[in-house]
Amino acid sequence: MTRVAILTPYAPPVPGGISTFVSGLSHALTDDGHEVSLFAGEGTRNQTSVVNARAGRAYVRQVGSNLEKIRPDVVHCHSHWYCLAAGLRYLRRNPKVRLVFSFHTTPTPFLRIAFRRLLRRAHVVTFVSLAQLAELRTTFRLGGDNRLLRPAVKLRTVTSAEANQFASAYDLDGSSPILMFAGPLEYAEKVAGVVELVRAFRDLLTDYPDARLLIVGDGSLRFRVETEAKDLGESVRVTGFIDNVPAALANADLYCHVSRREGLPTALLEAMSLKRCVVASRVGGIPEVLDGSNGVLVESEAQSIATAIRNLLPNPNRRRDFGEAALRTVERNYTWAARLPQLYSIYGLAE
Repeated sequence: MTRVAILTPYAPPVPGGISTFVSGLSHALTDDGHEVSLFAGEGTRNQTSVVNARAGRAYVRQVGSNLEKIRPDVVHCHSHWYCLAAGLRYLRRNPKVRLVFSFHTTPTPFLRIAFRRLLRRAHVVTFVSLAQLAELRTTFRLGGDNRLLRPAVKLRTVTSAEANQFASAYDLDGSSPILMFAGPLEYAEKVAGVVELVRAFRDLLTDYPDARLLIVGDGSLRFRVETEAKDLGESVRVTGFIDNVPAALANADLYCHVSRREGLPTALLEAMSLKRCVVASRVGGIPEVLDGSNGVLVESEAQSIATAIRNLLPNPNRRRDFGEAALRTVERNYTWAARLPQLYSIYGLAE
């Protein structure tokens, strides 16, 4: 049994890929017999979590003090500089600890020199894709031990009752086809892709007047999506964040993850795990998952998106084949069971 501390800016119920990742990581390690403590800037407290530690230097002070009490063997820091700084504070006093830092969304460099100094003191730095590793290794001039640690998902089945409840709540009965995107509406380059998806959808309505596009998410840039869709009425809806995203995804004829900047989106993997046919942007780590047999890659422009969707909608057998291949991809490479041996290597533990 190893004591592992997970330091993160966000934990459930805060939505987003970081929360989803650290929650899955915590459960996978706990289920495999390890003692896990989670320290989050925002989230809900439970018996293994210390949350609402705020951000920045306040996080470093509070979490640093708590680490001294629980004495972890491994400290796994995620995404933000202050999580890494708190881990380094503990490392200075406990030099035998293993310190890992994981990137999630590829950041816009900010205080690059200071962040690089922190990164160089971690034992291992991980990245969600080869594309991210190459970009950030150059950006931060990283040497040392740099490794892949791609997201993973928990396989689950959505019941008919769950799917129908969502469909009724969002008036989807009689709508066809149903297109969907899921994710935070926070980052400008990501939201620009969603805006292009809305533009592509506008073109599709000529031939598919009963089509619906659901944007499952929320954020400070939500208004950009709603402004683009204001002339489309009820055919486009931004749902805000919802509790049961899989129930939403189960209603999608096509899952469309369109963005101009990505690491490797967990929502894409979740849609694939539910056998959804996916259309996704050729950015970040997405081409490392989709190979043409398990989904369709597009440029993040309305015309490219609309063309791909038009090619798929009349062919349900092709969509079904893509969905089944997508599930096989996730089962083979993107479950937490598949990820544990890699994690133990990163943590310096014997397999």
